[in-house]
Amino acid sequence: MRIKSILPALFLLVQFQGFSQTQIQDTDGNTKVQTEATANEDKIRMSTGGTERLVISKNPSNFAMFEIPNSNENIFLGASAGSVTNVFGSKNIFIGSSAGGSNTSSSNNTFVGFKAGTTNTGQSNTFIGSAAGVDNTTGGLNSFLGVNAGVTNTTGGNNTFLGYSAGFFNTTGGDNTYVGIFSGNGNTTGSNNAALGNNAGANGTSHSNCTFLGKSANGSVNGLTNATALGNGAAVNASNKIRFGNTAVTVIEGQVAYTVSDGRFKSNVKSDAPGLDFVMGLQPVTYNFDYTDFSHFLGETSVDYAVLAKKEQKREMGFVAQAVENLCRKQGVDLSNIVHTPEGEADNYSVAYGQLVVPLVKAVQEQQTQINELKNLVSQLLSAQDKSGVVPNLQTWPNPTGDVLNVALSGTTEGVTLSLFSGEGKLLRTLPAQAGTQQFDMKALPVGTYFIQADMSGKA
Repeated sequence: MRIKSILPALFLLVQFQGFSQTQIQDTDGNTKVQTEATANEDKIRMSTGGTERLVISKNPSNFAMFEIPNSNENIFLGASAGSVTNVFGSKNIFIGSSAGGSNTSSSNNTFVGFKAGTTNTGQSNTFIGSAAGVDNTTGGLNSFLGVNAGVTNTTGGNNTFLGYSAGFFNTTGGDNTYVGIFSGNGNTTGSNNAALGNNAGANGTSHSNCTFLGKSANGSVNGLTNATALGNGAAVNASNKIRFGNTAVTVIEGQVAYTVSDGRFKSNVKSDAPGLDFVMGLQPVTYNFDYTDFSHFLGETSVDYAVLAKKEQKREMGFVAQAVENLCRKQGVDLSNIVHTPEGEADNYSVAYGQLVVPLVKAVQEQQTQINELKNLVSQLLSAQDKSGVVPNLQTWPNPTGDVLNVALSGTTEGVTLSLFSGEGKLLRTLPAQAGTQQFDMKALPVGTYFIQADMSGKA
């Protein structure tokens, strides 16, 4: 054996004759670089503190192979990466200055980037990007990809944040998926949310079970549940509500749309839907809608105001929700079937125009009943002509009437009876016909349509 000092008091170069083993080591021999531990081994071994740390060799395909033994299957690369004694943790990869710096016993983590996961003690996390998941403590099963992604997350788990500052302020919220720059970065404690798009889901700290799809698609108020905003700049302002597009949208189109209507799931079915009286109480109007003001009301942040200004010039037709609300309350109609009333100051009124089909159908049916009754009444009048075939001239006035209805019948009145019927064909009054003018008392009768019949069946 021949020993040659190459770094005084620090390292020794040792060469072994025979199979030409060469190693560089410190003076006590526990830190060294060694080649050929055995003849033709073709490996370079590196040890520190008496423990082998790195073995360089080749695989059967003659490609370079690096092995890190005695590491509990961990890889730490970078200043202070995995710097805290990792006694029990295994299968971790920390690459970057201070990456995984506080990890003690957690396993199956991959942190790549400056300070990525530096305070982590959670399990099975993947943080890639400078400061990604930097404040995570016990949160597990998270995937943060992007600079500052999930930077303030502490105990939230099962989150996926992809994009610069995605989920930036999330702390304890779990089961969230945010994809896009600044997506979901306002949420702190909300869970089960999905946001896709630049700034999507960025408003509100405690939304839960919400979906925001599109650039700046957001909730207008905090604490929404089961709300959905779809499209560029769409803003939803109430729980259990879906908003399609921003106020600049002019057409929502499709081939067909269905509403679930399965008798197997309906109970307490009754034929008491509102009809003609309700329809007659509706007040159709035309109007201009202030889309700019409504956009501000919703808190939209991505909208073309030139398009809104153009839409505001258009005359529209429909109903005023508050007027329909009053009609429903007056007639005892279930309001929730037709009008959505605000759940809070940030919510707005809306009308379900499709629901009006039901009272319209009922109104047509009731009108047809009246038409049939009138047809029967006309038939009766025609059959009551006198034998000469001449119908006496019957006059009534005033029209509309007041407290009394004047009736005059020309020709003979012998055996003729005058009858007053309601619009539904119900007999209300009878008078024997007399010469001159007769009167029906109308004071106790409601406003409506009435009919006079001259019954000549008693004529000789």
